[in-house]
Amino acid sequence: VLAAFLTAGSSHPAMAQTVAFSWPTNGQSVVTLAGLAGTAQTGTNTIRTVVFSIYDSSIGQWWNGTNYEGGQVWLATSVNGTNWTPAGSVTLPGLYGGHYYQLYAQLTDGATNVVTTNITVQGDSVPPVITFAPLSGGQVVSDLSTIGGSVTDSFTTVASVVFTIQELYINGGPG
Repeated sequence: VLAAFLTAGSSHPAMAQTVAFSWPTNGQSVVTLAGLAGTAQTGTNTIRTVVFSIYDSSIGQWWNGTNYEGGQVWLATSVNGTNWTPAGSVTLPGLYGGHYYQLYAQLTDGATNVVTTNITVQGDSVPPVITFAPLSGGQVVSDLSTIGGSVTDSFTTVASVVFTIQELYINGGPG
């Protein structure tokens, strides 16, 4: 809800202060918090600080930049105009699949007015799908030159694919 009000000595309505996340968005499934960003605007006052915090709801702990702990920790941001991102010195946590994370952002303006927002995201819990092609399970082959396949994930980036080959002795011994 935006509220319009008149500032002292001014006949122009001031814009209400807001702080928001531009990425990720509320309810989004994510594999990383790299790219975490938001926006912040004040009415007629300047931005004093924008900070954010990360709460892992699944373990009931707050990220402090190194580990999780019991009390809420506000982490620094870099503000450029009306956009903010985590400060370069802030290390973001790795995410666990299926865990829910509450992300909070807080804006304090030049008059020490404070506004806070929060969203909830979930660590991606859908594993990638990998297939071999043209080979299939149980197939007998004379050479392995046709090993290949594909991998798909609900996200666009797959870091790596690794596989192993184990020879099986056809008369029942260990491979």
